[in-house]
Amino acid sequence: MRLPDLAIEPLNRLPFALGSTSYVIPANIVTNVRALAPFVDDVELILFESQKISNMLTDKEVRALRKLAAEHGITYTVHLPTEYKVGVADPCERQKYIVSARRVIEICTPLEPRAWIVHLEGGNPNMSRSERESWTSRCNESLQAIVEAVSHPELLVVENLGYPWQWHEQLVASSGVSLCCDVGHLWLYFPEDWQTQLEGMLPRTSAIHLHGMAKGRDHISLRQTHPEDVVAFLECLRRFKYFGIVTLEVFTENDFAESAQTVRDIWKSLSRAH
Repeated sequence: MRLPDLAIEPLNRLPFALGSTSYVIPANIVTNVRALAPFVDDVELILFESQKISNMLTDKEVRALRKLAAEHGITYTVHLPTEYKVGVADPCERQKYIVSARRVIEICTPLEPRAWIVHLEGGNPNMSRSERESWTSRCNESLQAIVEAVSHPELLVVENLGYPWQWHEQLVASSGVSLCCDVGHLWLYFPEDWQTQLEGMLPRTSAIHLHGMAKGRDHISLRQTHPEDVVAFLECLRRFKYFGIVTLEVFTENDFAESAQTVRDIWKSLSRAH
């Protein structure tokens, strides 16, 4: 399925903002945004910078993205780089992460992003209590250094990974930042109680990442995951009256088009039922 196969829906058909990543066709970010703009409300800019490869935006690209946002009425979220880890024991790597994240924030601030997405990496689900406390302390220090660079703390959103989201719950609350709920990660790592975790996160969630999961693989088309899970997820958004961003975090044209159509079709059926 390709983008031209996806009908352009009237604005405000969904109560939440439907988004895409900045990489669904094999081209640069500006070309992707131009292709996606008629079909989305928001684009998640995936940025990275290393010694070997970088897609950091130039001033010219930032101006082009601002123009596209104005023309199509779309917004942006920005996924901060993940080359370095926020919570590792090595202070040099943590400092490299902070420098990298603040550089992205400086470059992208003219785009007025709706959210800055951060991973609290450097830990693992098998950490002992003392190891988790040390990890939390390191994450807190790094997070504070990043919070200082954004206009409002709540625009910085912490995404759940392979560990229980409750591990960063208090850290998020005390820092004044928000949550990014990656539903695909919940399906992958916590299949038995993903819905309970989702409901616990939603009141403080301003951005959601949605993608299919099958046979241990994620970030794929929603058509490859269990349909009842997608229905349960959207029903939960309806009950909680969620009005934030739902980003289809997939990376091919087919996966995005199929996933967008799946969300639209299920939402229409839920609306008719209620």
